[in-house]
Amino acid sequence: MNPQVLVISYHYIRETAGLPYPGIHPLAPDAFVKQLAQLQSHHPIISPAHFSSWLDGAPLGSPSVLLTFDDGLRDHLHAATILEDHGLRGAFFVCSRPALEGKALPVHKVHWLRSHTPPEDFLAQFSALLPAEWQDAYQRPSAEIQKAATETYQFDAPEHQVLKYLINFVLPYECVDQITGTMLTGHGMDEGQFCQMTYLSPAELQEMAQKDHLIGCHSHLHKPLSRFTPQELLNDLSTNKSFLQSIPGTEPSWLAYPYGTPGPSQMILTALRRLPSSAPPSLMNVAGTRGRPNPASSGASTATKLQPMSAQPGKTDRKPARLQFGPTHFPRLIPISSR
Repeated sequence: MNPQVLVISYHYIRETAGLPYPGIHPLAPDAFVKQLAQLQSHHPIISPAHFSSWLDGAPLGSPSVLLTFDDGLRDHLHAATILEDHGLRGAFFVCSRPALEGKALPVHKVHWLRSHTPPEDFLAQFSALLPAEWQDAYQRPSAEIQKAATETYQFDAPEHQVLKYLINFVLPYECVDQITGTMLTGHGMDEGQFCQMTYLSPAELQEMAQKDHLIGCHSHLHKPLSRFTPQELLNDLSTNKSFLQSIPGTEPSWLAYPYGTPGPSQMILTALRRLPSSAPPSLMNVAGTRGRPNPASSGASTATKLQPMSAQPGKTDRKPARLQFGPTHFPRLIPISSR
């Protein structure tokens, strides 16, 4: 039996105090350090370079773990330092819109707004700004949307599930972007200032790359890739990859796409092949199988229990599992494959 790799995805790594309302659900740095120790007590944590060699056919030796970090958040500079202190390296997947346009990703504006607004006020303010043609979808969601929202956001209160699903998967990106920008301004927050405090700068990404962390593509807009037309998708990924290539020391050869789908669509594969470069990124395919682990379990121990569920890598098809921590740090298993 070939060894397996468990890929764990993190987002916010920051102190949990000081957030008046639930919206951002971070993992505290001390808890992250404890998770590293727990994981290493079961399996070695390998570097992205080691993982890439394994995908290309090199032997692994034993079941292993790879750590990844999504969105290009400033939190990840601290996370990278923690990894370095333990002799470890991670893969950091970065969106380019904040750096290139000075505009925040709507998903992070939503997180910040929810963490600084009473829940009932957030719902009321967002719905009041919804265009008339989308009011019905929110006030009277279809059974299909209701079911999908419940399954996707199982850790959220029912009154928030539908709105979160609409925000991420149904409402036009531009609509959510405008509404959240208006709400951010209402809190006295300039969007450029928000970007500076939320996202890694090119200089910080360069510093991380020089310390042997992998910097990979995560799209430009952080929009579900299935919602693009083929040309829009190519433009988005090209912009993301070109931005990362402009940072000295980075050569983005991996793509982890936002939100996940049941599998890599032909449109995504075609866009990767058409990217203007000597070598298009390898695809880290985030599929949508979700598990509901025991909330009493820690992330690391649950990772060990879920790890045998990952696909067995074959000689030419090596498919690790990707474990993504949900809103309360409870993981869900989603597979990844190389392109």
